[in-house]
Amino acid sequence: MKLRIIGVPSNVGALNRGTELGPSYFRNGKLIETLQREHEVIDLGDIKIDNESYRHNHGPIRNWPAPLLMWDEVGKVDELFKEHEFTIVIGGGCSILTGVFRNFFKVYGKKAELLSIDHHIDMKVPFSEQCVGATAFTLYFLTHKNQWVSPIEGFTNKKITAMGFDPETIDESYSLEGVNMYEKALIASHPEKIAKAYLSALPDTSRVLLHLDLDVIRDQELSSVYMPSPNGLEFSTLTKLLKHICHDTRIAGMVITEFSPKSSAEKEVEKIIEMLREIIH
Repeated sequence: MKLRIIGVPSNVGALNRGTELGPSYFRNGKLIETLQREHEVIDLGDIKIDNESYRHNHGPIRNWPAPLLMWDEVGKVDELFKEHEFTIVIGGGCSILTGVFRNFFKVYGKKAELLSIDHHIDMKVPFSEQCVGATAFTLYFLTHKNQWVSPIEGFTNKKITAMGFDPETIDESYSLEGVNMYEKALIASHPEKIAKAYLSALPDTSRVLLHLDLDVIRDQELSSVYMPSPNGLEFSTLTKLLKHICHDTRIAGMVITEFSPKSSAEKEVEKIIEMLREIIH
């Protein structure tokens, strides 16, 4: 397979720094060299992101307009996605997904779908009395009319599937009508069955961008994430799910987010790279 790999070293969607280091850790962990053993790899380098100029804690969207400027930089990348090739985008925080998917939609249009495997569903509705990072609104910005960025015309919640989330992280401030949802307990019990059900319902012409937020993995196995999840999925369960899903040629790209190095970062990034080697066919 021909792979395209790019880094988006951004932390602008969050309060604290750390996720901007993700691409460098994957590169130092020999992601490129590992995948080159079995695939043709085109390294597109890292996008230059300004993580410092607009840092603030004023509501409703922390660090605004830094997320918008970051999405613009992602949108400028030509041929980030190409038919019959598989793109891996290494983040960076979850907020990069808004910009990456907008680029994806430019290529695939009405065929484009989004599968987000995440401990949370980033579909929170912004309120003026709150100050929240853009990460929480990542999916909302794609599908809902709002004052900050134009949603994608023709793309709706029905084109989004959320897997692996903890229901306790969701409340009335989320706009989830139409989203296809498979909560953590279902994935933990039947990863292969859920993968099969998802793929069976997917139109034949679809092209899917898969978002993997690493906080979906339980913190006993992966602590180097921005918000570790004590009740996340086991690494082996996630690998089973991804092996079945990524075998399907309708999966056209993957976005990996929220790696934020802790003391065991080098060993943990090696585990993630080995998982990628195993699931990408």
